[in-house]
Amino acid sequence: MSILMIGLGGGTFSSHIAWKYPKVNLTIVELSPLITKLAVDWFGIKDDERHRVIVNDGAEYLKEALYRGERFDAILLDATYSNRNNYITAPVKEFLDEDVIKNMGLLLGEDGILVSNVVFGELKEVDEAKGMQFIIDLFGTEFSHTEIYTIYGPGFNYVLLARQKPMKNISSMIQLQKYGPY
Repeated sequence: MSILMIGLGGGTFSSHIAWKYPKVNLTIVELSPLITKLAVDWFGIKDDERHRVIVNDGAEYLKEALYRGERFDAILLDATYSNRNNYITAPVKEFLDEDVIKNMGLLLGEDGILVSNVVFGELKEVDEAKGMQFIIDLFGTEFSHTEIYTIYGPGFNYVLLARQKPMKNISSMIQLQKYGPY
């Protein structure tokens, strides 16, 4: 199995996947050299044949990967603004572009799945229901099946699952609660 992660953070999630699933091949793309250095220095992130960290713009990396003919079984998108002063904090606006979403779909193919962190800002004018519908409609231009699930209940953090094939038993498998009528 091959997974592309966009957004490294401390690297603990990617390290956990590598430890728990030894046959998974992980490529992690992080925009910030500083974040990458902190993950290495403070959390002991190491590159090896199954866990590679690349410092690059995630949207640009998607184009480059397509050009090279790469394919992934899953894309985990956790590109987030560092503050919550945006209408949508995650994913960042570069990943709300239809061409970028199309590139993710092409890299995944029919059997792949996109898993994206979705966080709304703390601005008073944020209407989460409209935001959810916007995300579903936007990603629905490329993916036949899109669903949003909550983490910790409404108003905090959501997860978008998007793929070409129907999602069977996803909520019981990953222990999330489906949000709304989307």
